[in-house]
Amino acid sequence: PFWSVVPAEILGPSYRGTPSRVDTIAGNLRELLAGSVSVTRSAGVATSPYEKQTHAQEALRIAAAVAAAAAADVCVVTLTAELATESRDRESIGLPPPQLRMLEAIATLGKPIVCVLLGDGALSSPSVWHRCTAALHGFVG
Repeated sequence: PFWSVVPAEILGPSYRGTPSRVDTIAGNLRELLAGSVSVTRSAGVATSPYEKQTHAQEALRIAAAVAAAAAADVCVVTLTAELATESRDRESIGLPPPQLRMLEAIATLGKPIVCVLLGDGALSSPSVWHRCTAALHGFVG
């Protein structure tokens, strides 16, 4: 979900340029595991303050993520805090509540979950440790 937002929207109005390559976790897993497993992706909930969603949209996106997870043997869930930028600090080092609600809904399935935490700094994520089989912090920026 993190890279589904246009980079300029994440980085703010001072960002200029077009990235030469945008990698996604799902795309990299497909490439790495080609031929041995099937990788399915669901967009999940909004991860950027620039990507607005209503409670009804959030519920639909969580339901889609849970449906994709239900069909999987292992779930890889990407979570991220808001990015700090040169002109905007993060208000919290915690994960946004919609992402925690999505993780909780997926966890009810009882499947192994690998959480990939993306952020430009420290993240406070105690509930993640109780829900995930494994976790990886991938720094961004």
